[in-house]
Amino acid sequence: MTDIEFKDPAIIRSTVLTTYDIKKVVEKGFFSCKEYTKETKRFAEKTIFENGQRIKGEIIIFNSLEQLGKRKIKTYENGKLKTCIRYNSSGEVMEKDDYEYNNYGDLLLYHSFDYSINSISGACTIKHEWTYEDNARGTIKTDINSLTKTTTKCYYNSSGQLVQSIEYDEFGTKIETIDFYYDSRGLLIQKVINGLEESRRYNEHGDIIWRKWYPNIDSVINKNYDVVISEFEYTYDNNGNWIEYKVKRNGKDYMLFTRQIEYI
Repeated sequence: MTDIEFKDPAIIRSTVLTTYDIKKVVEKGFFSCKEYTKETKRFAEKTIFENGQRIKGEIIIFNSLEQLGKRKIKTYENGKLKTCIRYNSSGEVMEKDDYEYNNYGDLLLYHSFDYSINSISGACTIKHEWTYEDNARGTIKTDINSLTKTTTKCYYNSSGQLVQSIEYDEFGTKIETIDFYYDSRGLLIQKVINGLEESRRYNEHGDIIWRKWYPNIDSVINKNYDVVISEFEYTYDNNGNWIEYKVKRNGKDYMLFTRQIEYI
């Protein structure tokens, strides 16, 4: 996904983002073989904006018979996700997520309830305990996660950019260290995760056009750190906002995103 969503969010009334998978299809006949790419719609998400911030969103899923017709309704407060309710194809509530934030905009509480289970085992609550410290180099934010029992220390520079995060387990053993590097525009160009380097390049619009990353880097079990090269090609409207972009993964067509934008 791109780092810059809109050039001027204040003039956006609504958007409809549609996501497609792109796959190569081979049709074999008695005397011929036809090869082409097929775009399969996965889901569409409509988002309503007010004063440059999201206030409501709705996702409709298309990607499989099992998921067909399922919906998610999202509500936002001060631009932050507040609730997410999932419905089945009959319109019944299947799951509800609630989010609470502190005055700094950091997540304090996440609560989820799975109505398909409809018992105490269907509930999940995660609490975050935050502390803040200022020094000459910037700000240090510390998060303690009630579920994983992990502690994450986030270091910010004087410009408010995250420059390093270190995660520890409940015994104080270091699990993960991530260093962040930015260009002169303030765009993230490199992440070094436990010594593995991920990098990005951007176009003149500030959108990602090239990314080197490791999809399995967060997996504790799967240590197969195969590198992936993603390339992005955009189409823009007259306001400089992208309305379509295609993703290639290791040189092959992978996904397509289209976006209808309604302006004020």
